[in-house]
Amino acid sequence: MKRFLSCLFALLTVLPLAACGDPVPQADPPKEYYGELTGRQLYDGEYVKWQGRNYFDEENQSVWFNLSAAGFEVEFEGTELTAELMGEWQNEVVGQGVQYPYIGVLIDDETDPRAARREEIYMREATEYVLASNLAPGKHTVKVYKLSETSSNKLALVSLKTDGKILDAPAPAPLSIEFYGDSATCGYGIDYTDQTSFSTDTENAILTYAYLTARMLGADFSMICASGWGMAHGLGDDSAVPDWFEYADIRSQEQWDNAAHTPDIVVINLGANDNQYILGNVSGPVDAAEREVRLQNYLDAYRSFIKKLLSVYGRETPVFCCYGTMGESNIYIPLENMIYDDFQDSGYPNVYPVKLSDGFGNGTPALHGHPNVKSNIKSADILVKNIVDYTEYAVQTENIRTED
Repeated sequence: MKRFLSCLFALLTVLPLAACGDPVPQADPPKEYYGELTGRQLYDGEYVKWQGRNYFDEENQSVWFNLSAAGFEVEFEGTELTAELMGEWQNEVVGQGVQYPYIGVLIDDETDPRAARREEIYMREATEYVLASNLAPGKHTVKVYKLSETSSNKLALVSLKTDGKILDAPAPAPLSIEFYGDSATCGYGIDYTDQTSFSTDTENAILTYAYLTARMLGADFSMICASGWGMAHGLGDDSAVPDWFEYADIRSQEQWDNAAHTPDIVVINLGANDNQYILGNVSGPVDAAEREVRLQNYLDAYRSFIKKLLSVYGRETPVFCCYGTMGESNIYIPLENMIYDDFQDSGYPNVYPVKLSDGFGNGTPALHGHPNVKSNIKSADILVKNIVDYTEYAVQTENIRTED
């Protein structure tokens, strides 16, 4: 009898499991957090939020972020954060000196670019730099942006380390903006004092209208820009920014997946260098007929690039076509006519012309006639007003101000 009851109990114990079908799912193990990140941990998006275009270097197990204002954001518990960084640059450029990379570091809730601590990256090999130290124990955020442009130098993150632990990557912003531009978008010479020639210590990409626009709208952003480049033709041969739409950097072999990084808004500010070429200030004097040919090439290239963007990002994506920061008045009316005729009147209602603040109208310009901080603030105000008027997005943070 005891044997019978024992068998019956065993059978009843097994039957419910069999009736359920699949075994009871096991809970996922808790996520691990580390005091140091290296290799793919830096790149996979779990712990580090990247801003702008970048790519992973298998050989060096590092992440290159070369374009203006590209960078990363990290949240951690601890009192300090250090990074191993390495760079590439030319030792000497005639009249410009060594072109070291520079970064700007913002801590916790700070977003004002004037509060960023500027750091020179002075070693090519992986070297440790202090990003934050002597903080109160607890949770902190550090944001790092590359202040200098890709045509001057390149920069890679090799590791991150804290005395506590690095937490989950900050969440994406509800809005993302992609900027295409030239030296005005790079922040060329914006921090100069008494220099007469360009050097990377005068460049600051987070004092530009582009960063300020993203800041005001609480947006993530990407800036694809280089000094001297244009839409169709810049100050040198092979200097058209749109040629690198599918790449992680200008003059790079690293592919960029545009479909996986679709922005909500595109801003284009290309034309100042094209205009110099159109006028014959680059290759020598040209007659009126040749200027007309070059202008048409510029407009054709612009039209083609907008259509390429919309074919990838979606026909309804707002595109703001900016001009005026370098006083390139010759292209205003032709560009506006092209936008109205080929887009707004032809089934693409979300393509808009925007005249930004002329860099020559706001006190002493930055180096070589580039827009100063005041001009960039005014341009950001103009661009944000257009974005707010024509889209669903609203201002999240007031612009920075300077004394008039």
